[in-house]
Amino acid sequence: MTTEVKRIYLLKIRLRYYKANKKQKTLILDEFCQLNDYFPSI
Repeated sequence: MTTEVKRIYLLKIRLRYYKANKKQKTLILDEFCQLNDYFPSI
């Protein structure tokens, strides 16, 4: 994913995230991590 595509994606999910409840936020963050090959430390 190019930097420009990531930037556009983040702009779109930001509004979804702020409007979401806790369960939806978890799903949005999981989606973000999966699409960006990001694995946060647990």
